[in-house]
Amino acid sequence: MPGLEQQHAADRHYQESELHEYRAVSASAVFGFVASLISATALIHPVLWTLPCVAAIINLVSLARIHSQAPRLVGRTLALVGLSLSLVVAAAAPTNYLASNLRTRYEARHVMQAWLDDVRQHRLEAAVELMLPPATRLPPGDDPVQYYRDEPRALKALRELAERPLVQAIEKIGMNSQVRYLETQGHNYNPFKERIVSVWAVTYKEHDELKTVLVRASLERDARGPRGTDFWWITKVDLVTSPPDWLK
Repeated sequence: MPGLEQQHAADRHYQESELHEYRAVSASAVFGFVASLISATALIHPVLWTLPCVAAIINLVSLARIHSQAPRLVGRTLALVGLSLSLVVAAAAPTNYLASNLRTRYEARHVMQAWLDDVRQHRLEAAVELMLPPATRLPPGDDPVQYYRDEPRALKALRELAERPLVQAIEKIGMNSQVRYLETQGHNYNPFKERIVSVWAVTYKEHDELKTVLVRASLERDARGPRGTDFWWITKVDLVTSPPDWLK
């Protein structure tokens, strides 16, 4: 029957067209799209920032190949989606990293500022608490003065802090001083610890003359734990014997 034969011919033509289209999808477009998905890992660490750039190049090459071999090759939409995704990740990764760094440094500065204020106001119990890992600190609401007076190990830690020359000097100056953050000298992290080293200036007046003491502080937090100022602790505080080059 002519009508049935025409229908079969049309079906065969449709199937052949579908098969041809499937086989003609650009392999580089598929690879570029997959590479763009993988490039999202660049948000994890700066070492991976090259991934979105590589994915973008693959997708650009794919678009050029599809354009030169059209209509035999298809996959332009897939390549465009992959290119857009890789460009978004390429822009977002450093932005996210810089924002995270700024937040981290702000948190560490806040903790060190609190420590200096505690020492200047003779709240050494609170200063000792900021030098302990969060899990070992007193629960909120407990009286640190009472605890550090009654608990032998806590009292020993308090006395050791009070005997440090730097702490004695800052206590002597008291609130008749100005505390200023100067710079962050180091910011290191690994899967377990994040560490920041910062330099501070404590300026005071003595015999109508301004004097400045430079303080270097090292702070850490558990990189696997939550973020926030409550999760940092001070590991070391000492005098800076040689000021930064830009301050000389």
